[in-house]
Amino acid sequence: MIVYDSTSYGAVANNSTLTVSHTTAGDDRLLVVAVTIDDLTITVSAITYNGVAMTLADSYTGLKKIYLYYLVAPALGANNIVVTLSSTPDFGLMAVSYTGVNQTSPLDATIRNTDTTSPFSGNLVTSFANEVVVGAFADDGTESGRTPIASVTERQDVILGESNFGGFFGEILATSPGTYTIGYTDNYDGENTKLLLHFLGDDASTTFTDSTGRHTFSRNGNAQIDTAQSKFGGSSLLLDGTGDSIYSADSDDWNICSTVSENWTICFWMKFNATTGLQYFMTQFQNVTNYWDILHYDGNGLRFICVSGESNFIFLDYAGEINDTDWHHIALIKVAGSPNALWALYIDGTQVSYVSTANSATFTGPLYIGEQNAGGYVNGWIDEVRIQKSNYFGADPQADLSDTITSPAAAYGGVFSGTTYALASFKEIVAPGTHIKTKNGIAKANIKTLNTLATANAKTINGLT
Repeated sequence: MIVYDSTSYGAVANNSTLTVSHTTAGDDRLLVVAVTIDDLTITVSAITYNGVAMTLADSYTGLKKIYLYYLVAPALGANNIVVTLSSTPDFGLMAVSYTGVNQTSPLDATIRNTDTTSPFSGNLVTSFANEVVVGAFADDGTESGRTPIASVTERQDVILGESNFGGFFGEILATSPGTYTIGYTDNYDGENTKLLLHFLGDDASTTFTDSTGRHTFSRNGNAQIDTAQSKFGGSSLLLDGTGDSIYSADSDDWNICSTVSENWTICFWMKFNATTGLQYFMTQFQNVTNYWDILHYDGNGLRFICVSGESNFIFLDYAGEINDTDWHHIALIKVAGSPNALWALYIDGTQVSYVSTANSATFTGPLYIGEQNAGGYVNGWIDEVRIQKSNYFGADPQADLSDTITSPAAAYGGVFSGTTYALASFKEIVAPGTHIKTKNGIAKANIKTLNTLATANAKTINGLT
């Protein structure tokens, strides 16, 4: 029986060589290594484990480039996997070892392709019982957060470049011949995600990347990436309270008040440096009589308001004051309804306000993060901003404020335009003459077994004569 042994991975940026230590144990060993490359023009020149060259099972050039290698009877203990490329891109590797694998002809079947629809997956047909089916995937997700589909055991969910692509490695222990599917889903909700800001980057960077690719942001003041504070990912947006904000041009992607028939979620993490005064986390601002905003006012709490023609068209009154400098998850959620939509604010998963209204309004104006109309500047940090045209957390706002949602425990998954994969199946170690392969439902013994039977029959016949 094939048994999982151990796993390892590594990644490097702008380099032609990657060395990763991997430890093996047990009998009848097999090491499988997937190499994933961000640059489609670059190839693997060599790959070894403990100085021994590995065998290529399959490779494919799609959205990313992927190679799948294996080595029978890899050296015991901790040794180095060394990969050498033809040039210097971002690339990585994922390695998994097993025991109980056929040591003579382990490889059964392979397949490789690209999949652009979640769940991202590939199908492989096996020929023997008790094989291990492995799948290695490379995608353009910038965070972990891949979830294996049913029956798949996840061995790796990692970032394989300099925060610009990721990988997944899964397996199935296939007890009988047949078709097996290996793959995963992510937590990126396709076209419903209208904005996704991770605020990743070098310290003091002024590049604010929308992972959906839909929007570009400029800055006011000294708004910048800060590696000293973050909720996830090692950096966040720093706003110093004296003129700092970022903004993006008018878009339908923040027309959250336009109709009662649409679900919307706006969420982010924030950490105050100082809680004093009015601080506007986010606003779409057309003019002083037409806008919506999410703000915090010390001594009062959070508020959401949609103002149309000087009227408080949609109003979630002050509630849920934040009076510390910890990280907090803020979510504004709108649940579609007829005749009314339900609106609510949540802090750290707890509902703090509620309104049911049929009112709606549409504005034309930029989206600002960290201010409104050159005032109310945020003094602190913001991370993981998401605008979603859906009820992302499955909220059910209640008039008695009894609803709760689950705040994210990790960074949101990156945007996946698709994945490139390679799948392979490997046979178990078996006693000589006992490996049975089926064809059209009929078991066929191998040649050694047939020869043995023929010899025995011949001896019996000779004995009778």
